[in-house]
Amino acid sequence: MKRGWFLLLALSLGLNAGLLYVQLRDAGEPRRSDVMRMPPPPPGRPGERPPGRGPLGPGQRDLPSAEDLVNGHVDRMRHHLRIDREQEDAIREQLSSSMPKILRQRRAMEDARERLARVVEGPNLEMDEFRRLSQALHRAQTGLDSLVTEAMVTELRLLSPEQRRGYVAIMPWGRPGPPPREGRP
Repeated sequence: MKRGWFLLLALSLGLNAGLLYVQLRDAGEPRRSDVMRMPPPPPGRPGERPPGRGPLGPGQRDLPSAEDLVNGHVDRMRHHLRIDREQEDAIREQLSSSMPKILRQRRAMEDARERLARVVEGPNLEMDEFRRLSQALHRAQTGLDSLVTEAMVTELRLLSPEQRRGYVAIMPWGRPGPPPREGRP
């Protein structure tokens, strides 16, 4: 019986020593499961935007003008979907009226994100304030989504079924796969 307890004690001691060795060996290194869940932190101070990253992505600090966005969107549609002049004029007119509203809502959403980030990064996290600002961010995002959806619905009404298939392919939320080739939907 003593021998059985001795073996159990030795096994337990060996397992604990092995666990301690692994913990000390890997101290300071993220565990594989942590690596899978969290991206590495961006360079710079916490809460600071990484260099070269603006609200729209790498290299953009501010939102482009409404006119630049309209022109770029119409150019992409002309190139990829081969819209005709009548469609182009109608899309340009529709976007010229909706884009300033979309940009204002986008700025409101960015402001809400910044306010929320300041509260989270502050010395004392007030949960009621966090909830209030989270809800404000949600409302701003919902407003933006609604404006963009309405612009897209109006736009889609102007396209032929073949052009709508191409539209899905060039949109960021479209079907996964390679982007359309030059001049083809």
